[in-house]
Amino acid sequence: MKKILFTALLISLSSGSIAQMTGEQMVAGSFFNHYDRNQDGQVTRKEFLTPSMQRFVYIDSNHDGIIDGNEVNAFVLKMLQGGQPQ
Repeated sequence: MKKILFTALLISLSSGSIAQMTGEQMVAGSFFNHYDRNQDGQVTRKEFLTPSMQRFVYIDSNHDGIIDGNEVNAFVLKMLQGGQPQ
């Protein structure tokens, strides 16, 4: 995903369009790229909450509905070792 965004940025830079974007437009674009799953230009509550719920399920390794310190530590170690968050 990061490679795709970086490639898109390079293409934008070469076309000059990035120079015309404000910081707010770049932040909004990043926000919508992350949350607007159906790419309709709007972010629903479900679209907004889905990544957080997926991350919660990923971190809650014993699936008891509670994230404890051991699960957080395991998650952080996995990220430090180059893992990908869900």
